Parts: sequence; structure tokens; C-alpha cells
Amino acid sequence: MLTFLPLLRSLIFLETSGQILKRKMDEDPQYISPSKKIRIEEGWREYRASDGKMVTLPPSWIAMLEDSRYLPKPRNEFEHLKDDLKAGSWVDIPSLGQVPKGYRVSEILVTHQMLELWNEMEEEQRCGYFGY
Repeated sequence: MLTFLPLLRSLIFLETSGQILKRKMDEDPQYISPSKKIRIEEGWREYRASDGKMVTLPPSWIAMLEDSRYLPKPRNEFEHLKDDLKAGSWVDIPSLGQVPKGYRVSEILVTHQMLELWNEMEEEQRCGYFGY
């Protein structure tokens, strides 16, 4: 028993800086070391979002946002989706942008859950999230 305590004590204090950093990141997911953060954000640029706010993004994201090949259809082409929706009906949807590889269907099956969710979202939009 006496030999076990010193061994246990030495095991507690033998921790490398990498282990300390890993422990900090495990304890606090928001923690990123300053040196790693600099490497991650290196080369990032400012981009004006659709709401007019400036955001800092990686160059690959900006390239995707500025690429005109995958532009979604205008909002008014989605208006027909609101008309006469019933569970079990198939609805043809316009392009939302880039089509996933191997995806060829432009129709979706409307379910009861979808209708409930859309009604809740519409109510929140009309009355605000908290109902006032």
C-alpha cells in the first residue's frame, strides 16, 4: 500500500502540454488554443452576407457562395408550394441550388409531420417566436 501511493501521485502530475490542451478542449468545447485559431483562420476573407452584415469565412466557402452555377430559383417560384397542400400528395419543387450527386428527383412527398411543422413555423413568423 505504501508503494502504491507515491506511484499514484507521480501518475497524476505526469501530463504533457498536449494532454493538458486536450483536457481543456474536452472540458470546454469552446476552447481553442490561440496558435491553432490563428492557423485555422489564416487566409480567411471578409464577405457581405445577404442581410448586409460582414462575416469572415474561409476562401472555399466564399468561392461556393460566389459561384453562379448553383444559384437557387427566385423565391416567387416557390409560392405554388403553399397552395392546397395535403398529406400524401407529391409536390414538384424548384431548384434550391446545387443538386446532390445521383439525386434526380425534384418531387417530395408531403407528410403530416411536415404540415404540422410548416404550420408552426408560419404561426411563429406571424406572431413572433414568443407569441407576442
